[in-house]
Amino acid sequence: MKKLLKLSSIAVLALVAAVAQAATISLSPTTVAVTEGNSITLAISVDPAGDKLYTVKTSLSYPADILEATSFTFSNGLLSLSQPGYDSMGNGTVIKTAGVSGGFTAARPFGTVTFLAKKSGTATVVVQSTSLALNSQSKNTLAGTQGSAVVTIAAKAATPAPTPAPAPAPKPKTTAKPVITGSVAATTASTTAATTTVSTSTEVAATVGAGIGFSPWLLGGLVAIIVAGIGSWFIYRRQTGL
Repeated sequence: MKKLLKLSSIAVLALVAAVAQAATISLSPTTVAVTEGNSITLAISVDPAGDKLYTVKTSLSYPADILEATSFTFSNGLLSLSQPGYDSMGNGTVIKTAGVSGGFTAARPFGTVTFLAKKSGTATVVVQSTSLALNSQSKNTLAGTQGSAVVTIAAKAATPAPTPAPAPAPKPKTTAKPVITGSVAATTASTTAATTTVSTSTEVAATVGAGIGFSPWLLGGLVAIIVAGIGSWFIYRRQTGL
């Protein structure tokens, strides 16, 4: 019984030591705040935890209705592996794979991934369990929960409606004065003079008639008789030689 307990304790300690020394893939920053319509960039790093790694496959998941992966950039010194199942981006996942010639034993950056915030809400980007960190024996040294980042997206502020410009004040209407040409002016002057003469003659005749108590018709008859008499006298003198 004591031997069994001792063996169990050794196994547990070995397991704890193995987990403690397991490689990890992390994201930075772990929390991000952004406004709808803007982009964020997360950095991916790998820690071999004392082992020597040669190839790393990073598999990320994210809610495609809130975020959209737009670009990925490998860090310097990595040789990217472009094969089906090892290199893809879109539909809620980002899978990128690369190796290091000669391997690496210290923590190092793997790359950066950029997301577009499509709408308001909260999104979590997670390093999936399908990720790999392979040593010289092609053994996956990743263990336990890997990195994640929480992205909080605020709604875009409503654009205020533009203030309408005041309507211009109506301009007062101006009436053009008629231009009187020379012929029209002369005709107008002649008409005015004739009208004035007739009016004056009529006024004089009326005044004379009123002064002697005659009506205008009677006065006209007298004038006609006088003119006829004078005419007859001149004719008579001519005929008689007087």
